[in-house]
Amino acid sequence: MTNIRSIVVGVDLSDLGALALERAANLAMTLGAELTLVHATGVTDTGIYVHDHTGRRSEPWKRYVTERVATAGASLEEAATSLSARGVKAMARLVDGFPDVAIAHVAEEVAADLVVVGTHGRTGVDRWLLGSVAEQVMRAVARDVLVVRGAAAEQGLVRSALVATDFSPVSEEGIRLALDVTAPDAEIDVLNCWQPGFGPDLPPAVTTQLAGEADAAWAELEKRYDWGERRVRFERVEQSPAAGILERIGDRPAVFVGSHGRRGLRRALLGSVAEQVVRYAPCSVFVAHPRP
Repeated sequence: MTNIRSIVVGVDLSDLGALALERAANLAMTLGAELTLVHATGVTDTGIYVHDHTGRRSEPWKRYVTERVATAGASLEEAATSLSARGVKAMARLVDGFPDVAIAHVAEEVAADLVVVGTHGRTGVDRWLLGSVAEQVMRAVARDVLVVRGAAAEQGLVRSALVATDFSPVSEEGIRLALDVTAPDAEIDVLNCWQPGFGPDLPPAVTTQLAGEADAAWAELEKRYDWGERRVRFERVEQSPAAGILERIGDRPAVFVGSHGRRGLRRALLGSVAEQVVRYAPCSVFVAHPRP
């Protein structure tokens, strides 16, 4: 039985936002969850403040913002009403502020079990300075996150997934989330990537020992969960986690990772594994956080 009863979806009224909304709505219908649509209006594409030559706030700018907020609010309510007609218990929230902060605030307020966002795939200097909204939301919220990517929203529960694990409690959250949203007869490939990260290649005896320890850890992990009729396979590879995950996604529609929430200089230089997977994966990515 799923533990997902409340879903929050970020809606930016773009085509990609519509894709995320459709996926969130489909999951809500399938799981019987409540859906909260969130649109943040506090920051626009053309800047926060515009002043005329006297230093006063520009009246045309204020009218523009007012009209934009009104239009966004009407569109959001229309989307919620349309979903309600389809049988989804949906409500709309228009929030002033940056998207990541607004979505995180509402997610905490409604005790969301899953936050759904689209990704625009921003690149270059703009991304280096700001990061994508999806990555910002992933950092800001303490809830599980689904970053939707693809040409069309997947329907129903996930039927094929790659689940990454390093056998830590954080990575086990990815397994927990996968069991919440995969079909009872889904195919799940569990992947363990490991790499020393220092010095020359390890002696064969050490590699064999580490491989044996990984196999033993998986045997214990496999016993702890009720996989039902799901077809589960395990693979271990000597490769860095992000590279190993990205290379093995294939045509799967979803990948699951736990978020370690790395901070400081190393994160600034490299990013977390979860962020790298979100940035480069060709499919949707579920990022699991420890439950509050």
